[in-house]
Amino acid sequence: MLLRGVGKIVFFDNSSKAAYSPESFRSRAYGGTVGSILRAAEGLAARGHSVWVAQKHRGHEESFGARYVPLAAPIENPGAVVVIRNARTLRDAHLRFPRSRLYLWLHTIEKDEEWLAQHYDEIRHIPATLVCLSRFHHGYVREKLAARGIELPMAVVPNSVDDHLGPNGPPFDPNKLIYFSASDRALARALVLFEKIHWAQPDMRLFIARPGYGGVEGSIAREGVIDLGPQPQENVLEHARGALCTFYPNTSVPEAFGLVFAESNAVGTPVLTGDVGAAREVLAETNPPLDVHNGNLVLETVLKWRAGERPAVSVRPEFRLKNVLPVWESLLHSD
Repeated sequence: MLLRGVGKIVFFDNSSKAAYSPESFRSRAYGGTVGSILRAAEGLAARGHSVWVAQKHRGHEESFGARYVPLAAPIENPGAVVVIRNARTLRDAHLRFPRSRLYLWLHTIEKDEEWLAQHYDEIRHIPATLVCLSRFHHGYVREKLAARGIELPMAVVPNSVDDHLGPNGPPFDPNKLIYFSASDRALARALVLFEKIHWAQPDMRLFIARPGYGGVEGSIAREGVIDLGPQPQENVLEHARGALCTFYPNTSVPEAFGLVFAESNAVGTPVLTGDVGAAREVLAETNPPLDVHNGNLVLETVLKWRAGERPAVSVRPEFRLKNVLPVWESLLHSD
């Protein structure tokens, strides 16, 4: 079905490291970007839109609410094409769909806006809108481009959290911390700080779950550290639901959004992280970021939460899928 003013929607993914679908997402480990794509695609399809997800590594078509097809599959006359992450793919998408409205859905800090700035003369004729994940992300990208005299249409569509994701489950374990992220940017700092925590409270454990896209230098083996390896999202969130907190002491590399923050708060788990990037914008008001450069403050906070002062948290309503989908519809609607 094609809803008036939107037309066929294509999510054009030339950057994911493996094929994905709602079915595989339930059984395999993926990063947060894949979950966001799937929720947007299936959510828009459930609202009556014709949605296609074209993927680089897909060998055959699968249909759920949306259709999941190889990147080269014939797709006729889409109204809107959302290029996932890879700015270099804009040219290919424009050549293939010259009459479609183009969007570049940015998911990381620094990579794509730098490429856009360096290659702007090559793509300035392409009428594309940049889609950022947060107000912080929007401001950061705009400032980087403006420094080179570049101004492009921009919008903000936050990552989404499943409408049914909640804190239901057994009581949390006060001796359990969880680190889960496709990025290792905070892992080295987490391991250093956890050694301090474990020395003060030997019963504490740090569970680590990562999709395995990269790796921190050296081994993560430490006393009290449990490496869960790659885990499907449902398993990871069950661990988060049962943890004292999500332990993500990022000190320097800004998050464009921080889906880990929103999902942790959604299952009732506070996040211990630094005031970097979009953290303050995404976290619940009862869960402000900390100065995680201060190891003593980190230790004091963990012990305080463990002793009964753990904050009650919930996800900000604007990040629920039901509230994000209308933002997509408004953006993708033709003028």
